[in-house]
Amino acid sequence: MPLPLLLLAGLILARLALGEWWLIADDGVVDTESGRHLQRAWDAYVAMGDGRPFALLDSATEYPPLLHLVGLTGAAIAGLDVESFIGAQDLVFVPALAIGCYGAGSLAYGPTAGVLAAVFALGTPMAASAFHMFLIDTPQAAMVALSIWALLATDRFSRTGVAALAGVAVGLGMLSKQNFPIFVAGLILVLLLRGGWRHWRGVLVFGVIAALHSATWYWSEVERTLDLIRGASGAAPATEAAAAATPERWTAKNFGWYVWSTVNLSVLLPLTLMTVGGTVALLVRRVRERPRGDVTVELLAGGLVAYLGLSWIVLKDPRYALPALPYMAVLGTGWIPGLRAPWRTAAIVAVCLFAAVNVIGTVADSGAPTRITLPGAPKSSLGERQFTLYSPGGWVTGRPETEGAALAVLRDAKADGVEAVAFDPGATQLHFNHSGLDILARVAGLPVAAPYDEEDPGHALLSNRQPPLADPAPCAVTRDGTGVYLSTGPAAVPFEQRRFICRGR
Repeated sequence: MPLPLLLLAGLILARLALGEWWLIADDGVVDTESGRHLQRAWDAYVAMGDGRPFALLDSATEYPPLLHLVGLTGAAIAGLDVESFIGAQDLVFVPALAIGCYGAGSLAYGPTAGVLAAVFALGTPMAASAFHMFLIDTPQAAMVALSIWALLATDRFSRTGVAALAGVAVGLGMLSKQNFPIFVAGLILVLLLRGGWRHWRGVLVFGVIAALHSATWYWSEVERTLDLIRGASGAAPATEAAAAATPERWTAKNFGWYVWSTVNLSVLLPLTLMTVGGTVALLVRRVRERPRGDVTVELLAGGLVAYLGLSWIVLKDPRYALPALPYMAVLGTGWIPGLRAPWRTAAIVAVCLFAAVNVIGTVADSGAPTRITLPGAPKSSLGERQFTLYSPGGWVTGRPETEGAALAVLRDAKADGVEAVAFDPGATQLHFNHSGLDILARVAGLPVAAPYDEEDPGHALLSNRQPPLADPAPCAVTRDGTGVYLSTGPAAVPFEQRRFICRGR
């Protein structure tokens, strides 16, 4: 086997091993969005066991089913558990992202660039965090990577068989998330303009196969999809609370939103600079040498259209840009093989070092952030007017929660005879949210009370306090110092006056 493929295989295996260790070690509450997707996949699996094989496709939902289909396949093999769902996601989409970036990078700039593109993609803080969660953005990013590779491999749609494979990749990508087209539209457009339009058979095969795959879900969700498009294209809400995530469209804040989120949250400054500098270097080389078959313009167009599309969409979130990562990875490493030997070695080491630091920093959550802060930088979750070199903990999910506080309390409650549990309406922290707690209750085998009956002694209420109260003492304490409590009786009385039923009291 060629060395680049061996290195790629080793990279994928190492990343899968890290993900499996993380899942085994973690017993915390999943974030809100992951909890919602886990609920859907879990419910579909149970419904299939009850004789409804198409439950996932029959139920009305906001999201296409690719992630959930993969997740419930994992549950069918390994049983109903958070580890089964997320483990299946990782097993499918981590290799898909790495292989897609490798294929696109190799096709564009050679196998060395391909391996480095895979290292870049898996070595960003956003990717290191997101694959520990259960999000539709991870399969979307993986399918974008595979689609880029397949589309470039069509040789501007002249290879009809490869165009069919590209149609499969794009069609599956459409089943990951509705806004998938904005991540491949620019690339497809330039391929067509630069001669692809002449190969109408390849274009037709590509379009038909992509449409047939997409139709398996979209045919019954047309109106919901149109509503989503109208909502994404509407004006930003005129409220101060929504301003951070929904800036007004035609403002510098809006068009800078994903720039700052990339530099300070998703990719960080070192790898971002490699992308910007590398893209400039590749464009200069294209102008000077005019290499035959160069696809830098296609890749740049794909990335720019994705950025403009994300900026147009009203609601912003750093993870929404994850599917654009393959473009950054390929352009950020494609210039390296063209360097002279000493500089080439230094650049290769730099990419690997930055990726390793990002992954280790995310999982270990050690050290303090290192930033360059400009004068007058505002207090902002995006870090505007700041440039982050290193940030521990990644995005939302970093070091595994090994205390297992909430899960332990729920399991003890089940063993002590509690029949159903409800969640305190005030429990709204990111890692103490109702959908995530619902998943932990399912893992513990404890039904969720709907609604909570304060007169029923078999019903209990799970609550949290940060910081925990000295009296009463919490049933358990999470790593960040949040106290976990279990009580019965009226929920409207002052918290300190509730009847707490922690084990041992």
